[in-house]
Amino acid sequence: MAIFQESSFTLTGVDEPERIGGIVTSTELLSVLGVTPVSGRGFRAEDGRPGADKVVLITGRDRIRSASGSSWATLPRSSRG
Repeated sequence: MAIFQESSFTLTGVDEPERIGGIVTSTELLSVLGVTPVSGRGFRAEDGRPGADKVVLITGRDRIRSASGSSWATLPRSSRG
């Protein structure tokens, strides 16, 4: 079982901060849906523990390209809820 809630975030590290839609979820969501990231990693159990660093997964090639200028190495490193 997994839970999620729709939310919005401010993506920074680009020319202008951008408000984007997303979800806040429990760490089990990807395994419940049976999906794995194409690149990088999914959620780990420790990501859901109190005080853990926040983890962001970006979906959709268009979002990655608009945020990074098509380069994985330049993806923004900060978002605020």
